[in-house]
Amino acid sequence: MSLSALKGRNVVVNAWAAWCEPCQREMPAFEKVHRSLGDQVTFIGVDHQDQRSKGQARFKKVGVTYESGFDPRGTVVSKYHIIGMPTTLLIDRQGRVVFRHTGEMKEQDLRSAIKDHFGAAA
Repeated sequence: MSLSALKGRNVVVNAWAAWCEPCQREMPAFEKVHRSLGDQVTFIGVDHQDQRSKGQARFKKVGVTYESGFDPRGTVVSKYHIIGMPTTLLIDRQGRVVFRHTGEMKEQDLRSAIKDHFGAAA
């Protein structure tokens, strides 16, 4: 999975881990917003320094349908200067990070950020 391949699209990137309780709590809200927006915005998870099987099991248990890459060495986290889990980034069509939030996000806060930065609402 490559973020550069998504240039030209508005993207929500959520760095998370199976061992992270706030990450687990926000997953249902992210899935709900993802489903309501359809293809207006691309959602990507980044499973950070996890055991891949635990991350996949967490996504399956919650019913997450958007893709999640696996970042066992923390390469993506380092590239985007992510300092805590969970962290959510909004990346615009030009590939610029236009929003960053570290910590758990509530559904309404995620919707507001997406509307403010991408103009997309559902």
